[in-house]
Amino acid sequence: MSDTKNKVKEIFREYLKENFKQNAENLKIYIYGHELQICGGILNFEDELDITLIHQDLRFIGYEYSGHKYELAESVVPFPDNAVVLVSCIYPYRFDNITNNLMELGLKREQIIHIRPLAEKLLNVSADYFSQNGMDKKVKTLFDSIGRDISKIRYLDIGSNTWLLYNNSYMFYRAGSNGVLVEANPDFVDEIKRNRPRDNAIMCGCSDVRSEEEWTYYKTKHAGYNTFVKEVADTYEGRGLEVQEIKIPMKYIGDILEENFKDGHIDFMSVDVEGMGARIVNAIDFNWYDIDVILLEMDFEKEESRKLYMKLYELGYTSRYRGIGAGKDFLFFKTDVFDAGLLE
Repeated sequence: MSDTKNKVKEIFREYLKENFKQNAENLKIYIYGHELQICGGILNFEDELDITLIHQDLRFIGYEYSGHKYELAESVVPFPDNAVVLVSCIYPYRFDNITNNLMELGLKREQIIHIRPLAEKLLNVSADYFSQNGMDKKVKTLFDSIGRDISKIRYLDIGSNTWLLYNNSYMFYRAGSNGVLVEANPDFVDEIKRNRPRDNAIMCGCSDVRSEEEWTYYKTKHAGYNTFVKEVADTYEGRGLEVQEIKIPMKYIGDILEENFKDGHIDFMSVDVEGMGARIVNAIDFNWYDIDVILLEMDFEKEESRKLYMKLYELGYTSRYRGIGAGKDFLFFKTDVFDAGLLE
């Protein structure tokens, strides 16, 4: 077994012992949830342990992950006395809801823990990507193709969300790089500054215009849906999500660039801001700022997105994308820096 797998195995077993005061071999282990990236490879090698995937969403029942198939949570009732459940979800409200559901099925509160503290340890050891769709691996492939050391790149991550999970720049931070993180969600302030000390963390919204006024930030329990765009927030309310309105200070993209990238060069820029990405990128002065790779979430059904696409094409970028609903992750890279045929 590789050193990495041995390390993951050690961390996993220590975590179980710390939380449940028993050795892993004495426990019946259930992993609940579909955010399996945060399991950090547990299921890839822990065949000697008794692990079962469970869920209450019928869409996942029978789905297989690393040789383990999901079972309906209700179908494994009654849970054995030595049962423990590691809940794999990102947002706290989901953990609370899942915990209540599992307790209704007969489990005690002390038998249920959140997997996130474990996931953060495991991801640092075993994960080979951190972006939601593995787009950071594609960015790394680009830099590898020209022999650029990813421990020395400079990045700008606008809408960084968490510091680790589903983060587009953490792969490069872990390698030794540093850059600028811009995040509007006040819930993430402390953990970003604590866990990314080499980065310059700017806790505000990013705008395409200068404004002295604070903007309305539409905040939901699902941090990935937070937005400054009322029309976007209205669609979430239409789906039954509760939306809270708070005021957040804003910083113009031009000022962020001028203050942090005085030489005009950025190796990698990620923009994920729910409805404003195209506007922010379009406001950049590309006559001065030289950006090798741009990862951008935007809705191609909108005219402003299509216009930006053509603008970047005319500036010498080519693109690849991975679609998720109306929004897509577009990966733009300069053809005078990278081979245009890469990632096809």
